[in-house]
Amino acid sequence: ATLESYSSATSITYFWEQSYDQASWTTIPGEEGVNLSAAAVTNIVSTTYFRRGSYIVNESNDTCETLYSNNEITLTVEDALTPTITSSTGSFIFCDDASVIFRANPTNQATYTWTYYNGTSTTSSTGDSTGTATTVTIVANGWIQLDVVTSAGCSYSTTQSITLAGAINTALTAPTTICPSESTTISVVATDQATYTFYIGGALTQDGSSNSLTTTGITRTSSVVVVITNATGCSETVSTTINVVDLADGGDISITNATICSGDSNPEITSVSSATLESYSSATSITYFWEQSFDTVSWTTIAGQASWTLPQGVVTGISSRTYFRRGAYIVNQTNDTCETIYSSNANITIEDLGVLSIISSTGSFTFCEGDVIDFTANKTGQATYTWTYDNGVSITTSEGSSTTTRVTIIGNGNITLDITTLTGCVFSFTQSITVSNKINPIIAASTTICDNGTLDISTTLASPAIGVYTYTFIKDGVAIPSATD
Repeated sequence: ATLESYSSATSITYFWEQSYDQASWTTIPGEEGVNLSAAAVTNIVSTTYFRRGSYIVNESNDTCETLYSNNEITLTVEDALTPTITSSTGSFIFCDDASVIFRANPTNQATYTWTYYNGTSTTSSTGDSTGTATTVTIVANGWIQLDVVTSAGCSYSTTQSITLAGAINTALTAPTTICPSESTTISVVATDQATYTFYIGGALTQDGSSNSLTTTGITRTSSVVVVITNATGCSETVSTTINVVDLADGGDISITNATICSGDSNPEITSVSSATLESYSSATSITYFWEQSFDTVSWTTIAGQASWTLPQGVVTGISSRTYFRRGAYIVNQTNDTCETIYSSNANITIEDLGVLSIISSTGSFTFCEGDVIDFTANKTGQATYTWTYDNGVSITTSEGSSTTTRVTIIGNGNITLDITTLTGCVFSFTQSITVSNKINPIIAASTTICDNGTLDISTTLASPAIGVYTYTFIKDGVAIPSATD
């Protein structure tokens, strides 16, 4: 404040006043300086006006004049802020390990300080370039706090609790190896209020509230993915691979000696090619077994044979045509047979010469003592022929490639033929031989007769007659006609 130019010098006294409406003013106690002291007026809650007054007094201390500052100071009280925090998800229940952006309201303030408590430790930041947002990775229950300082220096704070959504069960149950199109169940442990999306081989197969899927649609080795989403929107993904095993071919077998003798055992049956899997099949073990049949309709498993080949001598006493085949099968995880396929058939033939017989040069097998007889086999072209003649007293044998043998008949007995074939099989036939009884005739007749006389000649047998006999009388080397009695 200043004195008029014509005024004598005197002291100027100051005081301060405040008003809420510029009409009614109140003196501020104790403030008599040129400046209003800081904090002279406290607890200001609305717009307040300030002015400085000055006065001078006369000798008797009477106030001569009071003047006020040319201007008034208006102190505006900043409107109270109610800061809020919003999340990028629209909620404050979050998934584990979720990256969340928190934003402040209002904006355009002086400073922002963010404080995150993760249940264990606290971290603070000033947010992004504007300070109005911060990004936090949620790991546990906790809170996020926002402190705002306005341009007027006013501070405001708000805290928002953070809840970690319940854990999602990811325990997956599914077979590892199945047969093509096998009924297969895939499931996960249930989570409250969750939805489950199943993908097989990348294709959406089922979506809904069921935590289990049963399908027969898996025909190839496939990936299985299950996405589990809870009520908060959190999701977990669990996956596995289901292997499909499938046979393609039973392979081929071969037998070197396909013809055997009756009663022999099987020769070795070898593997030309093994059973194979389909190109899309997962790797798995192939199990072999062997079967035999007499008609290719009814088959019997040969016990104890699980190799690629069938060893020699496994099946004994083979007496008729027999067929052999090798089976192959694969199993799934629960050891159920997926598929059984067979090789080509290998068959064993029993060599058969047919009906074996001996032919005699007389056409009969009843002979006279001393006859020389040729015996001939009815089968030709074989390896060896062994003839054995038993005359009732002694035995003689001859062997060679000849189909005929010559024998002098001595007595009742038999002739035996053993034929060894080119395969090595032996066939035998025995023919009985009968020698006719000796006649030993006795002739009775007169030894002297008259010229042109009649002569009776009779014959008797030394041995009793067996069978029917014929008689021929011969005179001077010429048979007498009609003399047959």
